Amino acid sequence: MLGKNKITEIKSLHQKKFRTSSKSFIAEGEKIVDELLLSDLEIVMLYTTDKLFEKYKNKTSKLQLVDSQSFHKISSFETPSGVLAVVKQKENRISGVELKNKYTLCLDGVRDPGNMGTLIRIADWFGIENIICSPDTVELYNHKTIQSTMGSFLRVNVIYTPLQDIVNMAKQQGVPVFGAVLSGENIYKQKKEKEALIVMGSESHGISKEILDLITHQITIPSGLLKSESVKSIPTDSLNVAIASAIVLAIMAQQ
Repeated sequence: MLGKNKITEIKSLHQKKFRTSSKSFIAEGEKIVDELLLSDLEIVMLYTTDKLFEKYKNKTSKLQLVDSQSFHKISSFETPSGVLAVVKQKENRISGVELKNKYTLCLDGVRDPGNMGTLIRIADWFGIENIICSPDTVELYNHKTIQSTMGSFLRVNVIYTPLQDIVNMAKQQGVPVFGAVLSGENIYKQKKEKEALIVMGSESHGISKEILDLITHQITIPSGLLKSESVKSIPTDSLNVAIASAIVLAIMAQQ
């Protein structure tokens, strides 16, 4: 049984300030926990209810059986999964990141944790090694972000740094810098590139002006390409940032 103080301590990790001070985070669900156990991240403690205790009892010595009522208190799910890990954060540094001969995704002010998690999954799917985030982009270790990644955060480096620095670094190295904007050039007409820095902004604010001024290739995904001439409708003004990123990466991969 978990004591009141331990329940409070675990629940506090749902707040950024306590994740930051403890350098720990929460991950829930069998899929993510199974991948964590195979990773190099340090699991502080693994908590399970009796329905999953047998599965994990021989996989880690840091395992604690918790009654259903206590588990419900520490879980972020309305219907708890039955397994929750408290994990030490991994610090990803900008030093040593290579931009040449690869594609790198940059996120400028993306605030929604669900979108962030999906973007990490998309990057993982396409083989993107690094996601560079502006400091005002949502935190990787937000529990909603972690859950949305479905384990992909273990295979993609997510780094926070002023984007001006990384964009200028790319330009100095001769790496093209693409930015998705509504007024950009048709992405289908772009020539093939062996490397690129791809900047995506939030749906509400787009790419910030200071970054937009540094971009060498402003691109857009044209709308209505499959629309029948008989259909007269007003197109949506923007795409979800995760969907747009997936389309951009798919087109670049095809090229």
